Amino acid sequence: MYLEGSYSNHINFQWLKSVNEKAIGKDMIDALLNTGKLNGVEYFYANNDVTAAAAGIESAELYMETINLLNELISKRKELSEITAVLQEQIETIKQAYFTKVFLRY
Repeated sequence: MYLEGSYSNHINFQWLKSVNEKAIGKDMIDALLNTGKLNGVEYFYANNDVTAAAAGIESAELYMETINLLNELISKRKELSEITAVLQEQIETIKQAYFTKVFLRY
């Protein structure tokens, strides 16, 4: 199976299986899935007796570049939130001035 969002040639899901064997493990795995912290392939491996290997499909270089960009955005989150709040206010002003009542419902 191939896993999006990973670049490793061999991904080990044994930790998921061992967690899932514990009493609270199933609830934890479900919570991770429901909050988007676990994807379908990981969930499948956690809940099934799968012996087939999994591998990531991403380019390692591009993946790490993306992670670094994400970390940079996270570090600027407060500043970006302030900027987007101002932009949202400006958009609302423009909507009120130019949109018909029908479009304002959306």
